[in-house]
Amino acid sequence: MTVRSGLVRFSIFSVTDHYPDGATSVADRYAQLLDEIALADDLGYAAFFLAEHHFHEYGVVPSPATLLAAAATRTSRIGLGVAVSVLPFHHPLLVAEEYAVLDQLSGGRVVLGVGSGYLQHEFDGFDLGPWESGVPAET
Repeated sequence: MTVRSGLVRFSIFSVTDHYPDGATSVADRYAQLLDEIALADDLGYAAFFLAEHHFHEYGVVPSPATLLAAAATRTSRIGLGVAVSVLPFHHPLLVAEEYAVLDQLSGGRVVLGVGSGYLQHEFDGFDLGPWESGVPAET
């Protein structure tokens, strides 16, 4: 039996919160995120993950694929990921296509996570009931 010594790899996850009462605009927050991803690439991090959120300052990246495509032009090695793409808010084939394009643009660096969502205000914003998440309702 051959045992290889393991290598610990670190990644970064950003919820991408933004509070409008602060001095930074959403556009400035996006620029800051792109700078952070480029720095993480330079520092040798394995991947940078963004959260998808809607309708709230808790997360201001409703389209991670778009922001990660911009990051792909500024980086060369780091994995570019979403944690997670909320499938009830999108057609799954459209998600597959968008991330396939990103994977091509980034040279195969996409890390795709998908999930069912959990924030009620997001389901309300899309006029979806919680039963559409695929998660059983609490009894």
